[in-house]
Amino acid sequence: MRLFFLLYLLCLLPMQSQAKILQKTVNENSTQFDYSWQDHNHKMQTLSFTLPKTLINNKYRRFKRYDKDKAMNHIYKALLEQASTYNPREVRVQFKQLYSQLSYTIKSKNKKKIIEVEQQLKELENKTYLDFLEKHHYIQFNTPWTGTKIKPNHHKFVIEGIDYLEPVTQAIRESISVKKPRVLINFVLSWLQSIPYSTLESRTESSDLGYYPPIRVIAQNIGDCDSKMTLMAAIIKKIYPRLSVSLIYLPKHALIGFQLPILKSDKFTTINGLPYILAEPVGPAKYPLSEIADTSIGYIDAKSYFHELI
Repeated sequence: MRLFFLLYLLCLLPMQSQAKILQKTVNENSTQFDYSWQDHNHKMQTLSFTLPKTLINNKYRRFKRYDKDKAMNHIYKALLEQASTYNPREVRVQFKQLYSQLSYTIKSKNKKKIIEVEQQLKELENKTYLDFLEKHHYIQFNTPWTGTKIKPNHHKFVIEGIDYLEPVTQAIRESISVKKPRVLINFVLSWLQSIPYSTLESRTESSDLGYYPPIRVIAQNIGDCDSKMTLMAAIIKKIYPRLSVSLIYLPKHALIGFQLPILKSDKFTTINGLPYILAEPVGPAKYPLSEIADTSIGYIDAKSYFHELI
């Protein structure tokens, strides 16, 4: 019986050494995060930091997916208000809503008035829509695969994340002895790859486990590839403000690139004539800097991706 117990413990050792552990200690005004995980070289790493509850519960706590119906209703109210300012003796505007689509008909005896009102409403519709996207942290983007779509404004999330991630970046600086960019980037990579991941179903129609802003990835301890890419970009830009970082989008996947001097063995892509070394933040596979999944290589080599520079 004793021999069996010892063998059982020996079998558990490899599993325990590979465990990805997060211990959260919730206090009255803050939460302590204590991580331990294996890096790319199978070495145990640790990271600890404290975040105030005001930050954890900030405006991104309930960040929601893009809602086409909500956007249409926002536009409809603006157009209806504008139409109410016209003299009904000169021009009338009739609206029709059907299956998340909004259309309107302009009636007037004066053809010039019809053209004038039509131009005003189109300009207002476009401005109101862009204002709605901006307010809810979304943008329009063009992909090589499906044309114009709507996605979270990852660039904005990175810039805002730089401002509030100081406790995290300070802890990262203190956790490693060698402050060279490659070493630090690999440390952050292995940490993020150890955080549980959710699958990126769609950049525009995701469920509650869709895109998470940087602070929410940490608070919820989960994130898809877009979410982890954004968090990593914010962390690295906070530590190395002058380092150019590229958010790289593939179909249902995302990578990140760093404008660093390249080595012969590095996997990189060229953007605006400069090399960006590639990385896979999502996990759970532990790819170090300059190594990416075989499924990503084909898109990179074919330049079948789009990017945003930070």
